[in-house]
Order: sequence, then structure tokens, then C-alpha cells
Amino acid sequence: MHTIGLMRNYKEPTKLALIMAKTLRYYGIDLVYFTPRSVNMITNKVTGEVLRDEIWVRVVIDVPKIIDISPICFQKENEEVINYLMDTVYLTDDMYNRINKYNVQQYIKEDADLAKYAIPSQLLSDVDTFMAFIYEHTNVVLKPEYGGEVKRVYLIERGMFGYRVKYDKKAISMSEAKLKELIHDLVKQRYIVQKFIRSQTLDGQPFNCRLHFEKNGFGDWEIASYHAKVDIEKNIVGKIEQKNGVIDIEYIFGNLFKSKWKEINEKVLELADILPYKIEQIRQRSLMTLGIDIGVSRNGNIYIFEVIGAPSTEYIEYSVVNFRSQYYKYLLVQQTELDNMNQIQF
Repeated sequence: MHTIGLMRNYKEPTKLALIMAKTLRYYGIDLVYFTPRSVNMITNKVTGEVLRDEIWVRVVIDVPKIIDISPICFQKENEEVINYLMDTVYLTDDMYNRINKYNVQQYIKEDADLAKYAIPSQLLSDVDTFMAFIYEHTNVVLKPEYGGEVKRVYLIERGMFGYRVKYDKKAISMSEAKLKELIHDLVKQRYIVQKFIRSQTLDGQPFNCRLHFEKNGFGDWEIASYHAKVDIEKNIVGKIEQKNGVIDIEYIFGNLFKSKWKEINEKVLELADILPYKIEQIRQRSLMTLGIDIGVSRNGNIYIFEVIGAPSTEYIEYSVVNFRSQYYKYLLVQQTELDNMNQIQF
């Protein structure tokens, strides 16, 4: 029986792991769940768990040749193990050429097919550069450079008599001197500053479109989920971990754009046809999963907000499992062919 490794930082197998293990058994594939600490580099063994009769059973097996690894595993404490695995087996990601909120906008801006979707952005490097940026764009957003960080997001609006700063459900008026003090403090915290794109519903709720991509059984990208994420508390900005409501795209676009909603939707889907492959070119490797957050202004312009290397699978576990089980089979075939070639060479 073939084996696929699922490496996560959680000690206990996740809900996704359970559904995946049940599905893969149907195809004659064992899923072994383990953490980076479970890898023995001396014996090339892992201590993990496999599903047997609805119960997770502890096993010690050879390190699987194919491992579905979460980007969260790439931490300093796991560096030695990760380097060992990258030298010996196939990992679904290696975090080389990692994309963040800033450099993805630079890549997009320089690509002839994607430039129209870029948002004016720059690293928050000093106070004077920031002030020049807000004078040019009037309303700007400050975000942590990397996703997943529990930091505030700020919306700053320039008015005739000062500035309005919004964060954590608060709205504070500031003089230019006070704003400069705030920016001076944030410069040390790895923020980016972007032109504010007003992607909102008719009643003012901020939203974005989440495209969740997975590879299929032929190694090609498909959309596993396409929905709108709406800030149900009407916060313009908040902390990165704030919760969003999930709403049907047709409902959002139909209300905003009426008879033109299908035209706007087609623009998003046209972007979806090319963007995952562009990201792989940037990363210089094949990927298994990808999330794209897209904003749509009231006039129908589309902007790429963010590229997510490990998008949430909440609410879409069964769709994700369907795609990944097929992609795992594809990877196993590729691995078998490679092993056979190596045997012939010997």
C-alpha cells in the first residue's frame, strides 16, 4: 500500500486529516499524520498515526516519499528536520521565493498580463516617504508585510483639516504631527502601505472575493471554492485574525452591479485562469494549493489584494479532500516513474 505523509504542527490529527485518511483508504493509500518532532533523521523513520477502523493508531514507518507539509511547519525550531526532508523526499512546498503582501504587488506590476490588477504599494520605510504616499493617494491602508501576523491594520484618511485613523473599531482624528509619531513607531514593525481600494457592499460592509485553488489528478489547477468574504461587523479594518462571513458571489455581485454582474464575474474568472500559474513561475516550483483574495471597486475594477500559500479549508473540507486525494495519486504515479527510471540507471 502506498503512503502519503501529512505533516502539521498540531499534535492531534485535524478534521481535514480524518476526512483525508478515510478517502485515501478507498484508493488503497495510507495517510500517516505526524509533526516535525516525530522525524528521526538517524533512522529515517517517523512516528505518526494512521487510521484503522475509525481509530488513529500510532505507527513507526519509513519517512514517506511524498509529504503534504504546512507552511506553518517552517519555523526555526524545525529547520534541521525540514532541511533533511528537502534533501530526501518530496515536499509540497519549500517556502523558497516566499510571497508576501508587498512583493506580490511588485511582481504583478511588472507582469504585462497582471499589471492592471496591481495596487500602488510600498514598504513602510520612513515617515517622509509615507507622507509623500498619502499625499498622492489620500486614503491608504497599513498592513503587516506577512499574512498570519496578529497585528493591527490601519486605514488612514487625509482630509482638509487633518487625518482620520481607523483601527480595532476605533476612529481617531489626528494632526499631522501625531500621525508622524504613529508612523515612526510602525516603521520598526514591518508594515506595508497601500492605496485604499473601496471594495464594499451597498451597505458599506468591506468584502473580498476568495478564490481557493487546488491541483487535480492531472496536476492542473482548478477552483475548489469561490466565494465572498464579508466583514459582518462593518469594520473597515481590524486585526488580521478577524472573522469574516462567507456569502455567495452572485448575491454580492448581483446587488452591486445589477445586470452587469456576470460581466464582472467573468473578469474574475479570466484572472483565475492565469494567476495560479503565474504564482508558480514567481515561486519557481510546483504548488499544491493556493488562495487569492480579490477586491472589486464600485466601478467594477478588479484588484489583487493578497496571495495565500495555505488558504483556510474551513467549510470546504470535502471539496479540498476530493482534489487532494486525486493530486496525491498523481504525485505517487510521478514518484513511481522516477523510481523506475533510477532503477534502470543502476
